[in-house]
Amino acid sequence: MPPAQSPTDALDDHPRPTYCVVSVHRTAAPPLGKPDDWFRYTITGCNSRITGLHRGTLAEVTEYAEECAEAFNIRCLAKSASGLTWSSRKKKQLPLSELIGR
Repeated sequence: MPPAQSPTDALDDHPRPTYCVVSVHRTAAPPLGKPDDWFRYTITGCNSRITGLHRGTLAEVTEYAEECAEAFNIRCLAKSASGLTWSSRKKKQLPLSELIGR
């Protein structure tokens, strides 16, 4: 008889979304920003690409982008573990007469 799975083992059976930093490079400052030390970072994962701007040294911006990727991974893991999904559509409610007639 196979051993019982714990809830965390069950999560390991499903692929986890993995966001990771794919690039960080120097870029021009945004229109109202100070002209020095701007970097553009790109994070990919879950069929998504996230691009952002951040000011600092290369090491600081890389660390910031990695923290963002980690936060995205934690958020995705929490959503998949809870089984909750969000929908912008309201569910159609049946009239009371249809519910009683069934």
